[in-house]
Amino acid sequence: MVSTTSDWDTGINEGFYIAQRGEAVGNRLPDYPWIEGWITHSALGVDTANADTSVWFSVEWTIRDVNGSLYAQAVLSDGDAINYASTEVDLGIPTGTELFAGYSTGGNDTGLSIETFGKISEVHVDNFSVVDSTPAAGGPYPYTDPSNLSGWIAYEPMWDEFDDSVLDAEKWEPLSWSGRKPVYHEYNNVNLTNGVAVLTTDWKDGEVSAVSESDYSISSGYFQSTTVRRYGYFEIRCRALDFPIMTTWWLTGGSSSFSREIDMLECPSGVDGRKDYYSCNFHIWKTPTPEGVDDNGGTSIADPAHYTLPFDMVDDFHIYGFEWDKDTCKIYIDGELYRTRDTGSFTVGQRLMVGNEYNSWLNDIVEINSNLSKMGASYDVDYVRAWIKPETDTTWYVDGANGDDSNSGLSWAAAKKSIPAAIDEAYDGDSIWVTGGYYPEYLTFYGMHNLKIYGGFSAGDTSLDDRDWIANPTIIDTPPDGYSAVSIKGFRGSVSMDLRLREPPEVMSTALILRGSVRMWLLPTAGLLTTTRPTAAPAAPTWTVLTGRD
Repeated sequence: MVSTTSDWDTGINEGFYIAQRGEAVGNRLPDYPWIEGWITHSALGVDTANADTSVWFSVEWTIRDVNGSLYAQAVLSDGDAINYASTEVDLGIPTGTELFAGYSTGGNDTGLSIETFGKISEVHVDNFSVVDSTPAAGGPYPYTDPSNLSGWIAYEPMWDEFDDSVLDAEKWEPLSWSGRKPVYHEYNNVNLTNGVAVLTTDWKDGEVSAVSESDYSISSGYFQSTTVRRYGYFEIRCRALDFPIMTTWWLTGGSSSFSREIDMLECPSGVDGRKDYYSCNFHIWKTPTPEGVDDNGGTSIADPAHYTLPFDMVDDFHIYGFEWDKDTCKIYIDGELYRTRDTGSFTVGQRLMVGNEYNSWLNDIVEINSNLSKMGASYDVDYVRAWIKPETDTTWYVDGANGDDSNSGLSWAAAKKSIPAAIDEAYDGDSIWVTGGYYPEYLTFYGMHNLKIYGGFSAGDTSLDDRDWIANPTIIDTPPDGYSAVSIKGFRGSVSMDLRLREPPEVMSTALILRGSVRMWLLPTAGLLTTTRPTAAPAAPTWTVLTGRD
């Protein structure tokens, strides 16, 4: 509870209760957010007949200044999803008032005594804290971390406040995918007005009496990032489209051998009865294996989740956030955690997508034809932002003969077996040391910064000078299946790879995809493969340019 007096625990009339087991006397939240009003006993795992223990749940109260008055909102979650979110109300307390917060197991005049309603005999508290969320200098920072306790750094290639007159061509570009009929993805339907990107849905080539899935009769605003990124915090403040197609904000991409998709916002917000229906999804497309590339038969393995929000998405702007590292993915809505899942195999860099589209599993043509009067509606984006973590300087070890991918990879004794397993662990600025030998692997370096990979080691080497990479080469021995052995995109800084490919130099260029800010060079006499950021072709005649661009 929160109180305006220091003796908050002496009674119930002075405090404003966040949660309790009965109607709160003096509670200023109009919808009485006491636990029994949020979710049932059984939903918490409580068996009142047998004095069972509930599952863990979290209760929080956010208090913020609104024009000189303190407003509050109560939220109950079970760790993975929001069970209840109250409306935000004016507490009637002026900004600057000193508040006192505490936790009590009972709401009666005896203060901290344990009450014995029903069969409940004890309460276990994991933690109690008061967090200052005053924005830190140098922001803005993620809506869920305004004080920047996590040390986020703005990532400019995926950051835009849309204050210019047109989209920044260095950051955004049209999609190569035209879209599913009848909705055509149109970059020119994105206009910047008063600091907002307005993505309009309208007739493509003139009004028709009815649309069908046989041709493109509708165009809708869409744009994508020019670069890719792996890991970070992504955020959008937007108002969804009030027309019965999809409002989207998502990540997708990868190499020819390794691709994933993360749908952070994929909602049929303009469909009647679904304006509060939030959907997110994780798609596995192609996965590299030692035996070849597994493409799931040309389809994806999906992991969707759906939530009913306490608001209609088309009515106002809301903030959607996605936090992604090598361990965990988290989805936030207006600062509240809605979904958490293990990152798993979602470890490849992807491009950012923003737009409207049609799909037949959440939209239908009948609904579209019933709402043609709404043509000209827009998906409005106040901003898109992204942050990354500071570079680290960790060395990861790979030993193809003796390693195990379940190992930590932090020493030769605990080495990984495969290079991709070490890439999955590495953050920007890290190094990967690889023993000599054959590696039947595909390597994808997408959206990573300043990663160094060195081959030619013997297990136990302690420095780069210890190795003999010519006599003990590290060879990437991928199957001759047409997929790229090494793929690079979205690199910033430099990457160094002392590795050899199995193919001879005269065909090596067919085994490489080189895009973004790097060039790759081959030293044929030694078989050394390295990547730099050259400003001109090297003068030394022993070097040969394979392919790529600045």
